[in-house]
Amino acid sequence: MSNRLEILASAPGPAAARPPLLCRGNAKLGRELIWSFSIPAVASCPGSTPACRAACYARSGRFAFPSVKGRHARNLARAERPGFVADLVDQVRRDFVRVVRVHGSGDFHSAGYVGRWAEAARICRSTVFYAYTRSWRVPEIRGALADFAGLPNVRLWYSGDRDSGPPPRDPGVRTAWMIGPGEPTGSVPATADLAFRVRRSGPLKRANGVLVCPYEQAVPRSCPPITCERCRICFDRPPRPPARP
Repeated sequence: MSNRLEILASAPGPAAARPPLLCRGNAKLGRELIWSFSIPAVASCPGSTPACRAACYARSGRFAFPSVKGRHARNLARAERPGFVADLVDQVRRDFVRVVRVHGSGDFHSAGYVGRWAEAARICRSTVFYAYTRSWRVPEIRGALADFAGLPNVRLWYSGDRDSGPPPRDPGVRTAWMIGPGEPTGSVPATADLAFRVRRSGPLKRANGVLVCPYEQAVPRSCPPITCERCRICFDRPPRPPARP
């Protein structure tokens, strides 16, 4: 990380005088309701697999722009310094943020970091925080994730793929499955709650009975384009109870 980014991340003064942590929407999330927080992909992803690293959307396109990479690096530095939770809470309150997509890029890289998000969620009880994570694969982090998922305003998803195998069914957590390039739709575990496609080769609403993310179904629609803020599956619906052993 450059010296300039380190200076920005540790600069004193009120949170409003520093760059915001949350960004408002995009073409997929929508432009009004959802705000997002991102950090560098892969480097912050201790539970990543070869399959997800190969398919990672956060390593190319606009994510590769120097300005975007710099912002994500600054966010990571600030997340590890005192004042992160206070700055986050300040922006949520100042901008009347109602939904936060944690990690448009990146993942939960330590138990302590998960704890800081949990602290923010406990303070901002009227704001919904939702995230997808493969860090459940790291035993030292999984316990913190389970605690985070137990908060009433948190919607946590464990992500899986052909290399990770099906995620565990922890209370309060739903599971998402990545369909990699060339993988048959029948390979999606029937226990998954949602499927995501790396490549949209044609219309597909369900894969092995599992709902495909509506944004990725590639189904012609006469209504306005589907966005996360219109769909709301990932942050509105309560998680189903864990499967019985």
